Amino acid sequence: ECELFGSAVFAWGGSATMQGCVFTGNLGFDAAASFAVDTLSVTGCHFYDNLATELETDLLVLVDASQVAGIRGCLFESSEWSCNNAIYLAQWSSNSRLDFVGNVVRNYSTYCGSGQVLLYNFVSGHFSHNLFFNNANLRSPLYVHGQSNVRVHHNVFVANRSIGNEQIRGGSALTVLFPSHVSLDSNWFAGNSGHLIGTASSSCHLEDSVSAENNWWGDASGPYHPQLNPNGQGDTLCNDNISFTPWLTEPPDTTLPSSLSPHHLDVLPSTWRLLDVYPNPFNSLATIDLAGLAGQDFEIALYNLLGEKVDVVHRGPMTGGQLHYQ
Repeated sequence: ECELFGSAVFAWGGSATMQGCVFTGNLGFDAAASFAVDTLSVTGCHFYDNLATELETDLLVLVDASQVAGIRGCLFESSEWSCNNAIYLAQWSSNSRLDFVGNVVRNYSTYCGSGQVLLYNFVSGHFSHNLFFNNANLRSPLYVHGQSNVRVHHNVFVANRSIGNEQIRGGSALTVLFPSHVSLDSNWFAGNSGHLIGTASSSCHLEDSVSAENNWWGDASGPYHPQLNPNGQGDTLCNDNISFTPWLTEPPDTTLPSSLSPHHLDVLPSTWRLLDVYPNPFNSLATIDLAGLAGQDFEIALYNLLGEKVDVVHRGPMTGGQLHYQ
């Protein structure tokens, strides 16, 4: 618990690297982890159920001048209603670079925050190959403001929803504040409730055009738009100044390419954590709770008291959750 800045980690100046860390139950002023450094790498970390009283976010990153920051392969999640967002990324100079790649943001329910990931003045770097799943908020999972000019590509937005009223409402996937500009391509949208893209005060009005060609909208018929595509069976768009044709007729490949994965995130065994196995010992049924991320080589096996492998409970990549073995 901390009354100022990051409650668990705070760094100013120099370089910082975090890999395979877990942040949970931290209470602070602006974030569980707060960075204003020259070079930052946050890889394979897990943030869940933290609370910040001012900026209301799990991870705060400020980059300026020639600074470089990369957040890759991290898991951000929450199990309860709160004001917390996942991450606030701010660029104070066009010479800086900020990458948000290969992360999972899920299960946030924020009744007073702007969005799960907030981008301010985001003009240089990658925002790609992330998963936004089952988030509910006043605005949207991705909230873009300031002087941002960002390409959002190869991300997956599934089962998200906006809970704002008529005065405070963004899109169920994306909120854009003028004069920021966003282009979308090669993304996967499916099963999101309400209108996908909006501003802070309206889900059916944008002050600037949005280029959204070549995305998958959840159905081969494209997104539903009451005037421009009334027969579309995919997620809903209601803004007339969103350019969404042509669209993809099948889901894109959102696999993280090796060129964007310098830390080889697909083979990081140290990012997962076994939380609990219950009941223990068990007779016929066991529940296994996991946190973090695991790559292709991940395996959970069951051994007897003689050290002999009896069965394989799970094999392959995971992003946390529960496994049941019977």
